[in-house]
Amino acid sequence: EWFYPSISLNDYAGQTIKIGFRYVAPDGDADWWNLDNVMVKSLMQNEVDLQEFVFPEYGVINDSFEFEGTFKNFGENEVTSFEVVYTVNGVESDPYIVDGISVAHNTTYSFTHDLPYTFENAEIYDLSLAITKVNGVIDPVPDNNTIYRDISIATEYLTRKPMFEVFTSSTC
Repeated sequence: EWFYPSISLNDYAGQTIKIGFRYVAPDGDADWWNLDNVMVKSLMQNEVDLQEFVFPEYGVINDSFEFEGTFKNFGENEVTSFEVVYTVNGVESDPYIVDGISVAHNTTYSFTHDLPYTFENAEIYDLSLAITKVNGVIDPVPDNNTIYRDISIATEYLTRKPMFEVFTSSTC
């Protein structure tokens, strides 16, 4: 199980410090442990990372689809509101504004855009989901706020029929 702790070093700003790591096994029997991707950085005030865009790869015309995502708060400020839009073949949706939430630093939040989309033609569509504002302002690191996907829309579903083959001998 991986843990993603975050420790504020604000009290040591401007000083030269050393950071050490020590692991104590809870049961006293630890064969190994990993330490990876250690970062020391200044936190931006309102910075999130869109981590997941949940959407099917295939669909049928006239079906309604919802745009779902999950972001992680990497900012110094608690996220109390955000704005998200999706695009279908370059056409942007109306913004979905979520407020009255409380997402602390280093925690995630899942959401579903309030405007579902119905595909009217059988083709492959280019999609994106993007967080455009956090706490009423533009995210200072917009590069990690958009995820792109494709969906193939067909005219109909066909029921698959299984075929079972029985092997009786090598001469069959």
